[in-house]
Formats: sequence, C-alpha cells, structure tokens
Amino acid sequence: RGVAYLGLMNHDMMLTQLATCKMIEMTLQDGLHEASAYCLTFLSVVVLFNYDYKTSCMFAETALHLVQKSGKFRNGETIMMAYSYAFAGTKALEEIQHEFFVAYTESLRVGNAEWALWSLVIHDMLFPYQLGKPLPAILDDFPNMILQAEESSQAIHTLNLRLYKQTFLLLQNLSSTDTPELEGDLFSKANGDDEGNQDIQASMTFLEGELHLFSGNYELAAKRALKVGGVFEKAQGAHFMIFIETYHRATVLYAAAIQTKQRKYKGAAKKLRNKIDKLEKGGNPNLKYYALHLN
Repeated sequence: RGVAYLGLMNHDMMLTQLATCKMIEMTLQDGLHEASAYCLTFLSVVVLFNYDYKTSCMFAETALHLVQKSGKFRNGETIMMAYSYAFAGTKALEEIQHEFFVAYTESLRVGNAEWALWSLVIHDMLFPYQLGKPLPAILDDFPNMILQAEESSQAIHTLNLRLYKQTFLLLQNLSSTDTPELEGDLFSKANGDDEGNQDIQASMTFLEGELHLFSGNYELAAKRALKVGGVFEKAQGAHFMIFIETYHRATVLYAAAIQTKQRKYKGAAKKLRNKIDKLEKGGNPNLKYYALHLN
C-alpha cells in the first residue's frame, strides 16, 4: 500500500499500477484486509489516466462497499480518493461535497491527520473555490485549517494553505497593471518557500495561472499558458482540479486570440475546448457551463 501511495505522489504510474495490482492479488488470494478497499480506489485512479470514468466508478463503488466489511481504519482515505477522482467526474460537485467532511471525520477518528487535512482542504477550500464562493467567505475558514495543520505538524499542508491564502489575498486586489507574482508575507517563491515539493509545485502552477487570468492581461496569460501546457494535469492526473485549470487556460487563450488575432492562441484553445467537450459529453455534469462558455 505504501509503495502504491509513493508511486501516486511521485506520479510514477508504472509503480502505482504494479503495487496496486499486487495488493488486489493479495486480497483475492488471502481474503479482505484493512487496505483492500483502499487499493481498489487506487485502481480506480489508475484507469482514469485513460479517462475511463465508467470503469473507475465501478472500482470506486466496490471500494466503498468493501469499507463496510474490511474494517474502519482506512475509511477516510478510501472515501476521499473515490470522490476526488472517479465520482468528481460523474457527479455534481455540490452533490458530493459533504462526503469530504465524512472523510475528514473518519480520518480524524483514527488519528490520521494527513488525510483528514486533505479532506478538510477540499471541503472548505477547493470545492468552494470551484463553485464560486466569494473569496472573503473562503478566507474566513483559513485560520481553522492552518491551525489544525500546524498543531498536527503537517508541514506540507501548512505551506500549501499559506500558498492558497496568499493567492486569494492577491486576487482580491489584483489589477491589469500588476505583474502576477506569487509573492507576499505568507508565501514567497523568491525565498524558496516552494521547497521543491511536488504537491506545492503543482499548486503553484495552478495558482499562478489564476493570477494571470484575473489580472486581465490575457496576452501575457496566454503566453504563460502555452509555456506551461499540461504540466498541472500531468502532476495531478485525473483529479477534479484539472477541470477548472483546463477551462481557465482555454479562456485566456481564446481571449488572447481575439485581442491579437494570432492563430497559435486559437489553435491551442480549441484543443482544450475539445477536451472539455469530450468529458462533458461523456457525462461530467461539472463541465456543462465551461463547455457552453468556450463554444
């Protein structure tokens, strides 16, 4: 199980697949154990690298069923993984948001602070942001999240929360004359706060894109979008955060194409639009308005 998690966190899909299949083989040979349901959620993530949501949901649903039979220790992890990947691509975010609070409480109950905080961050920050909750209201929840991260000695969570809070504060006062940079009292790229951690690097890629989009300088944002390309998706896999990141990259590329009449921006935007169209037609209810806007 630890090897599969290491592979996923380091974006080594071959290692993740081999370790996951080994865990499933052990379950078939020896019967259910506390990691059986959890390893099925890993398998549901692996198949999503081909965007096979139907098969992914089948594995995720089986995992949630096994949770009731194979012990309670990994309930929180299983629930969070299932809803972050498989179900986030087939159910409305509003419909599944509460499941992350369930995952949070289940992880807390067994003292799993790391996974409890991942679930809390999704419930109180990432979902609200995607659903358009006002930034001041989201920022109100940061003191509680940061306090929990610090008290449980979760350094990466603490840094990631500081990074997001810094970005949201910058977004509140951003103008088209600003050069979008992730710099401030809470987080400073120049001071090396990113620490080379892959999760933090992925967050930075996404949040720098948000700053460029909302600055209104679309040509600058489009140049960055072309340079960055699919770096965030490669880092996150089929995680639900790729939906808004892809949509926002397409938005700035189309806006720059309109402003500059340069075909390179329109061509790149069209590829992203086609990707969103395909996922939306495949049954993702969260992309309906993204697709309508881009079309």
